[in-house]
Amino acid sequence: MGWYTPDSVQSLPCAAGSFSDVLYATECQECPAGRSQPASGQSECVTCLASTHQPLPGQLECASCAAGRFSAEDGAVDCEACPAGRSQPASGQSECVTCLASTHQPLPGQLECASCAAGRFTADDYATECEECPAGRSQPASGQSECIECVPGTFQPDAGRLGCELCSSYQLGRDSRAGATACD
Repeated sequence: MGWYTPDSVQSLPCAAGSFSDVLYATECQECPAGRSQPASGQSECVTCLASTHQPLPGQLECASCAAGRFSAEDGAVDCEACPAGRSQPASGQSECVTCLASTHQPLPGQLECASCAAGRFTADDYATECEECPAGRSQPASGQSECIECVPGTFQPDAGRLGCELCSSYQLGRDSRAGATACD
């Protein structure tokens, strides 16, 4: 096995990328996609391990998945793009990295998760988008998992803002409660 006899006289080893699993074969078979064989004279092919793939038959080796892609199972013909809400900065990986709270990734196959912009947040892992801070709250910093409630004496009538506004002194004694969208 691992050899073939093309003319019933001379036995030859199967070339790398192929195999023979029967005695007295008249030809060798190509390793199928998802498998490879770097050596000659072999009776079987090597299965591509998780984090690698091989889309073509008759190949000598399996290839690592590119950054932004992964292969979780052995014998992969192709690598999958990391889904939205995940990323993968390194090549040759069997899984993707989760976008943690305060980060997001709206597109598949990306190398990294992005921080939420100032005025926006996400409290959840696997986020595909960040939400605007609601009225009565704000967030001056990027990459945050929550918004800051307007303190008494301040307000914010709009969503997605970087800060709260002071109740104006001309409003003569007007104040506000925490999280206010207007002064009382």
